[in-house]
Amino acid sequence: MTIDSADFDGDDRADLLIGSKYGTRVAYVVLASAFIDNAQVTAGRTLSLDVVSSYEFHTANNNYFRTVATVGDVDSDGLADFIIGEYLSYSGEAYLVSAADLPHLDAADGQTDGKIYLFNIVRPRW
Repeated sequence: MTIDSADFDGDDRADLLIGSKYGTRVAYVVLASAFIDNAQVTAGRTLSLDVVSSYEFHTANNNYFRTVATVGDVDSDGLADFIIGEYLSYSGEAYLVSAADLPHLDAADGQTDGKIYLFNIVRPRW
């Protein structure tokens, strides 16, 4: 499991980027406003991702997202961007995600439920 942080929504607060631990197949972006403004979360307590606003990243292949990393503002839109590494048995893929696209990626499946399916991200094949 990996954890990184950067400002993904432009509110000048560090948001969390969380890769999956072994046995889970979801990566998360948790916005700082979700746990700072949520009265159910206090210092010293466990952050439950069920009660905060976050984005869950899923893959079509049901693989693991063990590695995540912020990469700065790659597209110069003022928001931090990040990479999610998808672990496969013998190979892998990496997804470069623009934080500005998070709401659009969330809605790509017809629902704005915080679940982002990475097969909705168009990626070039070399």
